[in-house]
Amino acid sequence: MREALEALKPNGTVPFGRPEWLGFRAMWLRYVECLDQDATCRELGVSRASFYRYHRDAFEAITSILWQRYLRHAPAAA
Repeated sequence: MREALEALKPNGTVPFGRPEWLGFRAMWLRYVECLDQDATCRELGVSRASFYRYHRDAFEAITSILWQRYLRHAPAAA
């Protein structure tokens, strides 16, 4: 799971404060650093509605990454 989250991290040319980081940071703060939703919103400087939007988009991206990995390895496991 952590590898899939790391795959969301923007490349080194994207400055840290850019919106491209928000999905990654929302998931990282929530699930790796174990902050609650309010603390995550404060850290990101976003509303709860914005947090849910970034979280949803990042969750869908992670789901896609994990599904693709499963599809690559499923035939070998069968």
